[in-house]
Amino acid sequence: MHCTATALLTLLVAATSANAYWDYMLFEQQWAPGVCQSSNATVGLGRHHHHGGSTSCVIPSSTSDGFTIHGSWPTKVGTEGPNFCNNSWPFEQAPINDLISEMDVFWPSFYGPNAAFWSHEWVKHGVCAATMSLLDSEHKYFGFVLNLRKKNDFKAMFADQHIVPSSDQPYSHDVMSKAIQTSLGVRPVLGCKLSEGKQYLSELAICVSRDLQIIECDETVFAENKHCSTEMSIFYLPHRHSS
Repeated sequence: MHCTATALLTLLVAATSANAYWDYMLFEQQWAPGVCQSSNATVGLGRHHHHGGSTSCVIPSSTSDGFTIHGSWPTKVGTEGPNFCNNSWPFEQAPINDLISEMDVFWPSFYGPNAAFWSHEWVKHGVCAATMSLLDSEHKYFGFVLNLRKKNDFKAMFADQHIVPSSDQPYSHDVMSKAIQTSLGVRPVLGCKLSEGKQYLSELAICVSRDLQIIECDETVFAENKHCSTEMSIFYLPHRHSS
């Protein structure tokens, strides 16, 4: 009986490890003015929605006036996920207390408490990333994603190509995409909210390999029908804090 139980446990661990395997991470940043543009707008990239319990979109006063982190999500080529790889590893804030001041600025929630947002990102995505030794703790995962944001300042990349926030002047999809590609050498994934016949930039994503280098996203990511339309201009709204 003991041997049978041990064998079953071994098979379960092996299956869990297999299910948790991923090829790359989709690193997504949010543009708060676009996220909060309209409460009835349809969302851009569509894979991951807001968390925190509130339906009101509020931009905290501590938020960076640049792009902020939505998350970094382990992904298998051709599909989404894996997600929720280890339900015995809940989020605890204590291990990342030294990162909180930065996370309040660069990883805020627009729909409720920051801690609830971070908890969701850890439980759904972080524990899957943690199957790799370079990211095998809360501190390693959140610290890595913060550094990824610092190294990839999309607002500055746009500004280098004379693309600046404006309520009146939209930009073409091609112009915005090429601005990021000029800096990084890879195509970004642009996400928009559609409201009253206009589309507003709300998200921007790139892909990161298992050795934590920026790579071209696989074609299935670009093929999804939830991104910014290439047939419409994109509004890149100026920043206004809500509180």
